[in-house]
Amino acid sequence: MHDPIPAVEWQKFLTDSEEAIRATAPVEPTARERTARPLEETHAGERPVGELWQNDTSAEPPWRQLDTHGKLRRTGRVIAAAATLVLLLTLFSCLPDAPPELPRPRAPWAPVTGETASVTGEAEESPGADAM
Repeated sequence: MHDPIPAVEWQKFLTDSEEAIRATAPVEPTARERTARPLEETHAGERPVGELWQNDTSAEPPWRQLDTHGKLRRTGRVIAAAATLVLLLTLFSCLPDAPPELPRPRAPWAPVTGETASVTGEAEESPGADAM
């Protein structure tokens, strides 16, 4: 069976009012107060675990700020990327519909011809086969 609640705790529960609870309850900071604090500071003044997100300043400079060699390098990269894309599209457009060693699928209602009969193992029936 559970331990009974001590009389002192029970009396405190009965006499507590909403105002008394609000006065003794800890106050959580508002969102505005939380964002006003520096990023390195946490609740207990400890440093946060892990790396904080920062703006990436290692991005390449804009075109206008590049020297001649920088412009040539960037132009070369763009041309190489475009050539690679054209090459891949050309290679994929030259692929056959199906590999030559596999039979081409046929519709179930299509008649069996000599070419597909030899691949599928079905015998082709000719109209004069019954006469023999």
